[in-house]
Formats: sequence, C-alpha cells, structure tokens
Amino acid sequence: MIVRPYKTNAKGERIVDGDGYWSTDPTKEEIAGKVIPDLIGGFMNTLTYKGWSLDFNFDWSFGQTLVSQTNMYMVGNGSALSTLEGRDESHGGLAYYINNAGDYIRLPNHQAAVPADSKYPFIMHDGVILEGVTEAGAKNEKIITAADKHSYYWRSFMDVQPDVIYKNDYIKLRNIVLGYILPKRWTDKISVNRLQVSVFANNLLYIHKTMPNVDAEAINGTNVFYENNGFPAARSYGASIRASF
Repeated sequence: MIVRPYKTNAKGERIVDGDGYWSTDPTKEEIAGKVIPDLIGGFMNTLTYKGWSLDFNFDWSFGQTLVSQTNMYMVGNGSALSTLEGRDESHGGLAYYINNAGDYIRLPNHQAAVPADSKYPFIMHDGVILEGVTEAGAKNEKIITAADKHSYYWRSFMDVQPDVIYKNDYIKLRNIVLGYILPKRWTDKISVNRLQVSVFANNLLYIHKTMPNVDAEAINGTNVFYENNGFPAARSYGASIRASF
C-alpha cells in the first residue's frame, strides 16, 4: 500500500502551507502498509463438567493495514470523537477574532474584548494551530478553525492522507455455546435416550481491535485494501434442542 507522505523538512517536521494546513508531497511515495496479514489463526475449545458443556471459538488476524474511508468521512464531517479537540474553549480551542480583511488573529485569552477592527461583534473560541513549520523553517503560528482542520480530511478516495491508514489487527470471540445434557432419569420418563439443550451466540465481540468505529472484517468484497461504510457482521443468538431416541 503506497501513499504520498506529508511534506517534511530535514528534521522530520511537517511543513505547513500558507493557509495553515499540512500538505502531502507530490514528489514522493512511501509504503504505508500491506493488505496481507502476517498471522491469522484460531482457537477452539470445549470445557465439560458433569452434564454441562461450554464450546467457544476465537480467531485472530495481525499485520494487515487498511484505508478506512469510514473514519476519513467521520473525521471530515465532525462525527468522530477525535474532532472534539479544539471545537471550543473546554476542548482546547484557541481564542481569536476575524479582522475586516478576513485574517484570523489570535487573542491572549477567551475573556479578551472584541478588537475595534473585528469583522464580527464577538470573538471565536475554536482556533487550532497545526504543529509544524513554514517553508522558511519558522514555527507555524497560523490559526485555522477546528472545523477546517477536520474537514480537510474529506478527500477523494485516491487522495488519502497517511492518517487514514490503520492497522487492522483483531482478536474475536467468534461464537460460544453453552449446553446441558439432561439426566437420564428425567429423559427416561419421556422415552428419550438423550436430550441436550443449548444456547449460543455468534459474532459476539472483539477482545482486541486496532481500527476504530468499524468492523475489522468489513472490507469491500475483493477490494481488500480499503473499507467504506461496510455493514458489520450480524450478531445472532439462539437456542437448540437435540434429542436421540
């Protein structure tokens, strides 16, 4: 999986453009991951005690990476939890105002008075400054809004940032079955040789998962390098009765 990395200087610091955003480097490509897992496997076991039995099945996958369009769009439209950062004063947003020329000017605090050259009769509280340096090497001081920071991630499919590529490791409890064989003294009364009742659950839960917000197995058919709003596997519950005569 190959992407264009963010522009950086010789020290590895991200370069911020004149508008206050990071940008990818059109002259470079780098390997960001691979779609084939390093390790896949599973584990099945049955525990028994007197007439009780407990069957369970785990499986796992490690070493795969995916482009997550779901997470890209969630960040882009502000529905991801991570987009709370900088949204207001309580979430670390910076105070600023917009002057008559349309420039974003940082203020010393959130209680600052509205400056005389402010375009609006109020100040803003959702400013953020992306970590990085300008092309000239100076520390970035350009304020942008938290919304603009995150909506920047709303990109076309083939123009993704390295940020939307995720490790897709997981350990899943695939299914579990709890069964009980009724004592023979009970089944003899109804002319049944053996009677077992069971309850089961499938696709129960992930014990470990590295990609947030989506089902780790919700890839797009044969396009195993990305997922895009794929439906999660259905969780199901049920019961069964097995009898022999």
